[in-house]
Amino acid sequence: MKYLYHILLFASIILFGCSKEKTQPQPPPPPKPVLPNYKMEIVKGANQTDSIGHTLKDSIIIRVTNNGQLLNKGYLRFTGSGCDVNATTEVAIYAGRGFFRWQLSGVVGSQQLKVVFLDSARVSRDSLTVTANAAMPLHGWQPSPCMVPYQGVKTLCKLTTGKLFALFFNSDFLFTSDDNGINWHKLPEIDGHYKIINIVTTPNDGLFMCTQGNGVLYSSDAGKTWVSRNNGIAYFTEADGIFATTLGKIIVRVSPDGKVYTTKDNGLNWSISHLGLFEQPNGNEYMLDNFNMIDNFSTLRMSSDGGTTWNYVRVFPVTTGVSLLFIDSKGYIYASEGTNYSNMQLYRSTDNGITFTPVYSATYVQGTPLGIAQMSEQNGIYYFYAYGSGLIKTTDFKTYTSISPAFTEQSRSYILNKNNQLIIGLYYGSIYYYLP
Repeated sequence: MKYLYHILLFASIILFGCSKEKTQPQPPPPPKPVLPNYKMEIVKGANQTDSIGHTLKDSIIIRVTNNGQLLNKGYLRFTGSGCDVNATTEVAIYAGRGFFRWQLSGVVGSQQLKVVFLDSARVSRDSLTVTANAAMPLHGWQPSPCMVPYQGVKTLCKLTTGKLFALFFNSDFLFTSDDNGINWHKLPEIDGHYKIINIVTTPNDGLFMCTQGNGVLYSSDAGKTWVSRNNGIAYFTEADGIFATTLGKIIVRVSPDGKVYTTKDNGLNWSISHLGLFEQPNGNEYMLDNFNMIDNFSTLRMSSDGGTTWNYVRVFPVTTGVSLLFIDSKGYIYASEGTNYSNMQLYRSTDNGITFTPVYSATYVQGTPLGIAQMSEQNGIYYFYAYGSGLIKTTDFKTYTSISPAFTEQSRSYILNKNNQLIIGLYYGSIYYYLP
């Protein structure tokens, strides 16, 4: 019996232990990882219609979520269609949304805006496309599309074919237009990425540019290819300006000594010259002291023998130095003083600079210094820029017309296209054209 008792006791222990082991709770399985599920949605701005070059009325608003939750980190990259440069913009996401003002390119019809969501490490996670419809404007002042943002237009020039060129401040490439300034396209950058100081065209459709540190470059094929043209220019790395006179002479100015060089063979050879920067139709040349157009010189000199000798003409009847000198097709000389806040006159001389008579008084605009600049004669019409008033035109210096749109207050560069309509380059990175 005692032996049987021990056997039963041992069996019960084994059964109890097995039963206890079976009733112990098992740990829960680890939670499955939540995978990112990014989703982009167009909240507002799709399928709008406007004219080419115009900014759509409504902003493009994109909402980004991750598994249904609004994101507060990341970026949206917007890339428009139809432009050669500057078509991509990145904006940070705020409260799950990104906003973008879309300026249409010059493509008539459907345009696309690709939007890519980038996480905080700028890894692409999702994308979508917004569409808009662009029409050709009918009349009035219109903005040219695809411009360089935040960089003003420094120079506009034109070939006899009507092909236009635009140089922006702090730029190492040019824009060109073959459709009267409506659409502009970037020319290839020159090897070496030269910073361009100024550009001029010649009567035989050559194109010169003056660069910072690399002297003068010349193109005979409308800017497709360029060659160096510095033979005869000492210290050409210090060339700081290139100009074309009304009679077609090309002049390069070198700093810091103010030496001036001219060419008779499209820049193959340059020679030191004492030519003035301004010419009358009869060949008389004029200059303001040492051709220094920055400092406030006021002494006018004239040469009738190709710059061999210079004769004093007079000191201008102004108080702050001459900032403008211009000679028209009749040989009349126009001058104006530097900016001030009181009185500003445009003077004209019909007797080779001996006497000057005021022909225009600038209108004072509160907070804006008075000044007159950028004068030209194009197809019998005179244009000049008046600080605070914008672009002014006249045919007789009796009646003056202000080019009315408000943006022309910044119209520091302008030119007539082959249809005799104004193209205006603003100081803050836009070009406008006019459709009658």
